[in-house]
Amino acid sequence: AAKTVMAKEVAAAMQGKEWDTSALQLGLQALPKDVPLAPDVPGGMAEFRSSLAASFLYKFFVHASLKLPADAPAAAILVPQVAMEEHSAAAAYSRGPNRGLQYTEIKEGAVEGGAGTSLMHCSADLQVQCKTKRIGGGFGGKETRSVFLCCAAAVPAYLLQRSVRLCLDRDEDMMSTGQRHAFVAKYKVACTAEGKLLGLHSDFYNNAGNSLDLSHSIMDRCLFHCDNSYKWPNLRAVSAAAGGSDGLHAALVFSEKPHAKLLSVDAAEALAMEGVAGFFSAKDVPGGNDIGPVLHDEQVFATDTVTCVGQVIGVVVAETEQQARSAALAVKVTYEELPAIMSIEEAIEAESFYSHPMAVHKLECGNVDACFASPEAAHVLEGDMRVGGQEHFYLEPNCCVVTPVEGDEITMVASTQCPMKHQKSVAHALGLPMNK
Repeated sequence: AAKTVMAKEVAAAMQGKEWDTSALQLGLQALPKDVPLAPDVPGGMAEFRSSLAASFLYKFFVHASLKLPADAPAAAILVPQVAMEEHSAAAAYSRGPNRGLQYTEIKEGAVEGGAGTSLMHCSADLQVQCKTKRIGGGFGGKETRSVFLCCAAAVPAYLLQRSVRLCLDRDEDMMSTGQRHAFVAKYKVACTAEGKLLGLHSDFYNNAGNSLDLSHSIMDRCLFHCDNSYKWPNLRAVSAAAGGSDGLHAALVFSEKPHAKLLSVDAAEALAMEGVAGFFSAKDVPGGNDIGPVLHDEQVFATDTVTCVGQVIGVVVAETEQQARSAALAVKVTYEELPAIMSIEEAIEAESFYSHPMAVHKLECGNVDACFASPEAAHVLEGDMRVGGQEHFYLEPNCCVVTPVEGDEITMVASTQCPMKHQKSVAHALGLPMNK
């Protein structure tokens, strides 16, 4: 797995030397000791990876050589001159949005709208349209969790009247979408001396996380299948949710604490950085900050408390993706940490359950208590079962582009399976009717 290493050998080789190309050569010679890559290294491409590490060191050398004269003019004479064609090595890499075109062949003599020609449905302009290249998925990650991404991008797009593109990298995507759905089950089974099944009682605890989201649907499916292929004359199953383009580019400011009060959010340093167009948080939401796929028990941006790592506190928008990401890291958040529940077992012990009626489900037939007390129940077995949570690891991380158009209308392009939920939630967050 990838990891960060301190280049101690490189530092030792260059320390105390005059800052020139000879010092760079000493560093490059020492680099293989810090990043040793055998020809048969796992993952292969040892020569390429060694060259890549060397290029990072050279990039640092060029960046420092260009930066030092500005920071310390008196030392400018000591800094080696870098050729103009090599200045680009110090620039941050910025990749623009992918673009593509679709061509439809028009055959000579073909009747417009006839067979073999492209024809748009008459009602297409009146409907919500979703265009995406779906090449992978984790259950539910693009059904509801991508809604929050669109809402976060829609706020600055609407207020600045500029298109905003927001794309999560793999780590951000997995952190912000969370897991689905860890379970702990406690069961009790009664059977006759011959092994005939008499009764089953099961308590299922679902780790719903910091909001109920679609956990009620998952608990229903759990109860529907809990009897498996067996016929139970006496059955009781209970489930409970335990909690604990030419436009701008956006980057999110995430919570780093599982449960904490927000004492302050200081974006002054970020706003002063090159290319930054603005920072937006809960106070800037023009409509409702409360959203959710079923219950409005989540927020576009956290207000005074965060309840999970990865909860969105604010969004930075800038001219390039790299500028936005750098500025997001410069936003200073001060927390007051609060007790956090980190597992289903801790939630059960603390009796931390969602109180909404949708969060407690029950399925029952026969008389389970009488079954267990019956002398016919020669054997009673009890135990626990655990099912781990599913990580969302679809091949295409969540991404969206939100563009304001005429008459307060908003156009969204998002990697989602539920465009209607995006339409409803973004309209609520912006205080606009859904037909906008």
